Amino acid sequence: MQSSTGGWLRRTLFAGAAALAVAAAPIAAEAAPYAYASNQITNLTVTYADGSSILAPGGTNLAQANTSISGSAFFTGFAPGGSFNSGVVGAALEMPQAFSGPGPAPGENTFNPAGAPGTFIGTRADANIGAGTAQTGVAVNNVVEGYGVVSGTSGTSTANNTATITWSVVGTGQGLLVQFNDLIQLIASTAVAFGESATATIANTLQLRNAAGVLIFEAAPAEINRQVGSGAGVPPTASINETHSISILTPALVSGQSYTVSLTSQATQSITVGVPEPATLALLGAGLLGLAAVRRRKAA
Repeated sequence: MQSSTGGWLRRTLFAGAAALAVAAAPIAAEAAPYAYASNQITNLTVTYADGSSILAPGGTNLAQANTSISGSAFFTGFAPGGSFNSGVVGAALEMPQAFSGPGPAPGENTFNPAGAPGTFIGTRADANIGAGTAQTGVAVNNVVEGYGVVSGTSGTSTANNTATITWSVVGTGQGLLVQFNDLIQLIASTAVAFGESATATIANTLQLRNAAGVLIFEAAPAEINRQVGSGAGVPPTASINETHSISILTPALVSGQSYTVSLTSQATQSITVGVPEPATLALLGAGLLGLAAVRRRKAA
């Protein structure tokens, strides 16, 4: 009886250890959260409400129209990436892509999803602003993306990207008309794994300030300020792919007074993965041992 019971105990412990290994493996090795957010603005124009140009007569007081872009990327276990650049409206503006992770990093100015399995592991942030004026139209591209995790690790990886265009104008007693088209794309997906999540967000904000810098008007159109998320495979994938035509009219500007109007486009993403804590594995092992001991006593 003892020999038979001992054999059953050994078989039970062996099977339990194998089960633990199988259960833990997908959690550590197969977790592959993915998040992507892209904001592509075209034909961005700013005019007075009657359609007349906000530019000085003759045309291009570019020093009064500024641009800036910045990006950051962090992937657990790797050096963070960061980038910044500034310029003036009328001249194209680029920034080096911010990237963190084992790579390989997608090419510069990749404004479509690139993080399919096997393409790259890491997080990235990239942006550019095209040449153009308030009257002829400006383009803004903004993207963040994160995919995967290094096997057996846990943590949160993030990327953030911001592009801003600011015009200085003088009031004429009427409002400003801001118009543009915006293609927004968001994706968040996870597998059914312990502690896995993915979030992708886009935010666009128009602000009007007076000469003292006091905010007097702000608009954040809901149709282009969106978020999707997935956690532990619920839902497996959430996505948005939409194009919107935006038209915003500000309050009237007092004649002769100076103002600044700015559009800020921001994209963020976050991916998280967890692995079983050692204490959790120890607790499961202790449970198996206890079960074996109870069965042995019953057999005796």
